[in-house]
Amino acid sequence: MSFEIGTLFEQKPVRLRLYGWTVLLVWTLVLGISLAWNLARQDRILDEVALSSARVAIEKDILYRRWNASHGGVYVPVARGTAPNLYLKSPRANVTTTDGQQLTLVNPAYMIRMVHEMGTPSEVVHGHITSLEPLRAENAPDNWERQALEAISTGASEVYEVQLMDSSPYLRLMQPLRVELGCLECHGEQGYSLGDLRGGISATVSMQNLRLIEVSQARFLTMVHLFLWGIGLLGNHMGIRRLSAQLAERRRLQERVWHQANYDALTGVPNRSLFQDRLGRLVSSASRSAESFPLMFIDLDHFKAINDTLGHDAGDELLRQAAKRLLDCVRESDTVARIGGDEFTVILPGATPEGMVEKVAKKILQRLREPFDLFGNEVVISGSVGVAFFPLDAGSQSELLKQADLALYAAKRAGRGQVHFASDLQG
Repeated sequence: MSFEIGTLFEQKPVRLRLYGWTVLLVWTLVLGISLAWNLARQDRILDEVALSSARVAIEKDILYRRWNASHGGVYVPVARGTAPNLYLKSPRANVTTTDGQQLTLVNPAYMIRMVHEMGTPSEVVHGHITSLEPLRAENAPDNWERQALEAISTGASEVYEVQLMDSSPYLRLMQPLRVELGCLECHGEQGYSLGDLRGGISATVSMQNLRLIEVSQARFLTMVHLFLWGIGLLGNHMGIRRLSAQLAERRRLQERVWHQANYDALTGVPNRSLFQDRLGRLVSSASRSAESFPLMFIDLDHFKAINDTLGHDAGDELLRQAAKRLLDCVRESDTVARIGGDEFTVILPGATPEGMVEKVAKKILQRLREPFDLFGNEVVISGSVGVAFFPLDAGSQSELLKQADLALYAAKRAGRGQVHFASDLQG
């Protein structure tokens, strides 16, 4: 006897685990891209902060320079660190006040250079004025400054780069320094004219503290993205579980509907619909392989009398017990079906000798003769069996059903409680 679910509802397995891993992979990629973009954006922002600081420092130096130039230079007492400018060619470069104090004229470039020298490389921002043709050897450019000056001389408005200096990151910025009116007094002899490119003014900004901020923000961004990844992981897990539960419930409903449509609600054995389907498949298979198989029609004798005397509940209980006894008489591969009322069928797939079929039929009749306990009432009945073989007795499914039915009624006419074969009718 076979109770397998019919192939009508055999579904392709839903690969929920693969689907879940795919969603998680996409979510991981999205967050990975987001984290990388945010880290790169943060790096750009910090570079912009350093660049802005350098620009402000240069702008401040240029403003100081212009202020100095607008006054034709400023006089300061001669002292250590403010010695007379030997490169300043002016009859009023050095003067003495009425009280005898010596003053020296500080021009714009000299003032800015002295201000820069007051700082140290360890400070956050420090500057430098340089040129490809410096008047002072101290103002000679280093390799980076030289490359920056060459780029500026070809039209670049500014040049900047992040470099490691003493194992620490620094942003270096250089902007062009052009000849203004106050510059001609010192540099006019070099052939410069108003507006000519004199050199460059640079600012070097330490990024050590900015990098520490960057590391802290990177940790924060990483934690936020990991948190979001965890939320996604949890949501994906819950979604897959819910979807799996919904699919399982849908499958159970489909199986229940299919079972109700193909199995007898009273006895639990296949009904007429599933019986016809299995019989048709077996007929097609046997036709291709040239094999034969038997079909039994079984009817309970005097069943109507049970309903009339003991009631329909007793009749239903009799049908349930009779179906169970039929199942006990056949193999797992055989099919017992109820096709209506007190009529049952048994399909024995495979080549089964007539003697073996007769043995099974007699075993069925013997079991049906045993007393039935119907709610405390002991009832003894009998059964009749008709047998037809495909294709020996019939060449089609409909003809096979007809021959088995004729054999059954022949058994009934012969006195009931007997087995009749369709081949006996033909003979």
